[in-house]
Amino acid sequence: MAAQPLPPPRPDPAGRKTHPIQTSKPAKKQFLETIRAIANPRALQNYLNVVMRKRWLRIAGIAAAVFLVILIALPFLINVNSFRPKIESEATNALGRPVKLGNLSLSILAGTVGIDDISIADDPAFSKSPFMTAKSLKVGVELIPLIFSKQLNVTGIVLDQPQITLLKAANGTWNFSSLGGAGTKKAP
Repeated sequence: MAAQPLPPPRPDPAGRKTHPIQTSKPAKKQFLETIRAIANPRALQNYLNVVMRKRWLRIAGIAAAVFLVILIALPFLINVNSFRPKIESEATNALGRPVKLGNLSLSILAGTVGIDDISIADDPAFSKSPFMTAKSLKVGVELIPLIFSKQLNVTGIVLDQPQITLLKAANGTWNFSSLGGAGTKKAP
């Protein structure tokens, strides 16, 4: 198939002659301003400052986006349940009673570790049922030591729906009086 020639340009109804390659006035004006800016060192410096400012803003935006993606992905990369045996053993040693913990979860933005289904055993002299149970526990932690050195530093504790059983023996001692007794004797 042969190429057909383009039709000739239509005449201007106002009677003005047009050049085949005609640019608009704003483009000419912008071109002239750019030429003047190159000729004027101060204007050129201002133009370069604007360009550099835009570049740094773009770099800062990209860095903020990468940081946000890391914050969102971090809870999926850290297995908080790996701390459960150590937390249970430390709590058992500190309280002198067996401590059982459920599922652990991490919230980076809130800086908390959540624990489901907590149970602290009672003194065997009083009862075999738990001394304290709770639906959940939120523990505020310092994130930097937790992430980089896997060290747990607690900043706050909030119990949700705790149930504590208080019993008093005939001799006047309470079941909570021995709480922490074994842990304080073992500690140096």
